[in-house]
Amino acid sequence: MAVVMTNLEAKQQAKEAAAAVTAAPAKPSSGLKSEGIFGMMASYLAGGHGKKLIPAVDAIFAFNITKKKGAKPSLVYEIDLKNG
Repeated sequence: MAVVMTNLEAKQQAKEAAAAVTAAPAKPSSGLKSEGIFGMMASYLAGGHGKKLIPAVDAIFAFNITKKKGAKPSLVYEIDLKNG
């Protein structure tokens, strides 16, 4: 029974995460490939799949994406795997 309940809870969280992603206003597209990659990562983490990673990683990652070397960052991403 516990396995069934866990599966139901996981499916519900996935539905909520998908609804949150589709309900979020669309950001202007920069045309960079990284935008899609970080979007997939956001969906994955919003679904609650990253909870197991938090105690193992215990870090915050920042990514400054530029279109050209030496240019100002076009996109800035932060992934918090320390606080959740």
